[in-house]
Amino acid sequence: TTVMDAWSAFEFVGLPEGEFFLAHACIYLATAPKSNAVKRAMGETKRILNEAATIEVPFHLRNAPIKGMADQGYGKGYQYAHNDARGIVSENYFPIGMEPRVIYDPSNHGFEEEVKKRLERTRGILSGHAVD
Repeated sequence: TTVMDAWSAFEFVGLPEGEFFLAHACIYLATAPKSNAVKRAMGETKRILNEAATIEVPFHLRNAPIKGMADQGYGKGYQYAHNDARGIVSENYFPIGMEPRVIYDPSNHGFEEEVKKRLERTRGILSGHAVD
């Protein structure tokens, strides 16, 4: 959003003052903490999916918009996280036959440090060891 906002401001104001918006955005991005954790997670996800025997969606995650689909198990046992007081449920979102695993491992840089804390809290709740 920083870059898009700077570009939008530049387009609105024009030269020469608009250059300041672009310079601020460049400095902000140049000094922001860096991490390639998302890139690594994307690569790992692609590798896992390419090597998987199947990437079939689990039945509990399938929608049942047509009569009879629910009878086939579509949507059965689905847990709606918004109905949980903490907003977290123990649900398997991985393809049929694939064991859940940790793919994204955030760094301690920038906002990823906060994301890491949130993931640790979530994992604690799911394992029954969290204190809220």
